Amino acid sequence: MAELIAVLPYQLGYTPSRSLVLVMLRRRPGDGGPPAGDIGLTARIDLPPPEHEQAVADHLVGVLHRQRPHLVQLIAYEDEGDDATALMQAIQEHCRALSILVDTRARVCGGRWRRVVEPDGRQPRWRPVPDAADVPAVADLVLQGASPGGGRQELAQRLDSGSELTHQAVRLAVRQAPTSGARSDQGTDAAEVWGQVLRSGAGSRTIADLSAGELAELVLSLQDVAVRDALMAWLTPGQYSVSAHPPAVMSSLVRALPMSRVRAPLLVDRLLELAARIPAELCTPVLTVLAILAWWHGNGTLANIAIERALRLDPDYRLAVLIDQVLAQLVPPPPLPWQKAS
Repeated sequence: MAELIAVLPYQLGYTPSRSLVLVMLRRRPGDGGPPAGDIGLTARIDLPPPEHEQAVADHLVGVLHRQRPHLVQLIAYEDEGDDATALMQAIQEHCRALSILVDTRARVCGGRWRRVVEPDGRQPRWRPVPDAADVPAVADLVLQGASPGGGRQELAQRLDSGSELTHQAVRLAVRQAPTSGARSDQGTDAAEVWGQVLRSGAGSRTIADLSAGELAELVLSLQDVAVRDALMAWLTPGQYSVSAHPPAVMSSLVRALPMSRVRAPLLVDRLLELAARIPAELCTPVLTVLAILAWWHGNGTLANIAIERALRLDPDYRLAVLIDQVLAQLVPPPPLPWQKAS
């Protein structure tokens, strides 16, 4: 439990505050021992006021019923004066009704943690959360590019980091661009720019390197549903059928984009930077693609932030509405193709 608490900020992308985190684990196939090992879903919710605790616990019944984990860990991140014991008890009762084992209920506050009930019956005591450098699982996540930010608000602020001067230049470039009917090679041009910004290593470009005209090219490409969906198929391999997309569009992307798509933090960061540099009235498609990519890589926090903003800008954008429903129901992403059992 102590190591899990140290790992969670790296899995969530930030250190939770006034939150309840549910970690759901599944028994490995053929493993007849105690349920352990594979995390199926990690869900974070705000700590509700006491009068709403039962309603929050009731809401989570549907998630638990769909996920059917073998084991659940409940971890409350509290401020001084908080006590989420009653909320965790209500969730435990729901789990018991579904024959789901709650292994541990823990409280975290001010860099310390304690169990609600010690397994040996002793009085629970506060103890320090392990240093991240002493937890091997943290090292694995750091090697994959994970790092905890300052919080949900800090992630949201990154979407506001673009300058108004850049936004004005992109607006002008979009207005001056040829109409869609005159852009017969739109997919090819866009693929070349996407290929430049999604590559890593020597010779790669950052979003800050792009001209206003290139940013406009990316914006306009996502207004074409065929290009948008083909790009999503490349960004999330195995999620969408390649054969479902126009061959000309797909082939232009395959020629221009890099082969490797496993650098998840890099790809997500690039799209986040792109969204920050696009004016709000043009940004809904970019935010929606960002949300899908973040969700697909398990970053539900950023996915929710991006889709909330997309729907504020355009409540009728159909793909954003669909993804919002996926996130609201805590539907987990499919396993990565290289993680699927043979």
